[in-house]
Amino acid sequence: MEQLLLDTLRSMATSLISDTRQRLTGIVGLERFDRGGVVVGRALTVKTRATDNLAVYKAMIQAQPGDFLVIEAGGEGGNAIVGGLIALQLEKLGCVGVIVDGAVRDTDELKRSETLACFAKAVSHKGPFKTGPGMVNVPVSICGQIVNPGDVVVADDDGIVTFPPEEASAVVAAVEERRRVEAGIMSEINTAPREMTWVKRILETAGETISDPFEKSC
Repeated sequence: MEQLLLDTLRSMATSLISDTRQRLTGIVGLERFDRGGVVVGRALTVKTRATDNLAVYKAMIQAQPGDFLVIEAGGEGGNAIVGGLIALQLEKLGCVGVIVDGAVRDTDELKRSETLACFAKAVSHKGPFKTGPGMVNVPVSICGQIVNPGDVVVADDDGIVTFPPEEASAVVAAVEERRRVEAGIMSEINTAPREMTWVKRILETAGETISDPFEKSC
C-alpha cells in the first residue's frame, strides 16, 4: 500500500471509518495495553488453540515491518498468549501491533512500548503451552470480526477496524466526506446551538418512530 495512503489512514479515527462502513465491521471489547494513538498496519494472522502460542513463534519468523499480528486464541483468558519477550521481539522486527483474542501478561512492559500497540481480551500471569497445533496466514475471527491475511488494520483507543487493502482508497474518500459533514455540524452547534437542523434532519429521515405523550399538538 502506498505510504501516503497509510499516513492518511493514521489521521483517521476508527469511529469515522466504522460509520462509513455501515457500522458492520470492527472489533470491540478488547483492552488496550500501550501508549495510545492511531496505529495502522497489515494483518499477519495466527490461529491457535486456547492456552497455546506455538503458532505465534512461526508467525514471528515470517513477520515484516508494518505487520500487525492478529491472533485468534479461543477468546479465553486462562493462559497468556503474548508476554514481554514476544512483544519486544515484534517491536524489534518493526511490527506495529498485536491483537489477541485471549490473554496477555507482563502488562507493565507492554504499556512501556513506544512503537508496538497491544490489544487483548484478558490478563493472566500463567504462561502458555508450546505444543500446537496452529495455523498462520489464514482467516481468523476476533470478537466476531473476520480478519484475512493482508487486511488493513486501523486501531485507536475506541477499538479496531479492518478491511481489504483494495478498499483503502474508498475508505479514505468516504471518511474525508464524513469529516466535511461533521465539520458543518460542529460549526452549527457552536454558532447556533438552538437551531439543531442536523438533529431534526435525523428525526425526519427516521420517520415517526419516537412517541412523546406530552408533546403539544399543532
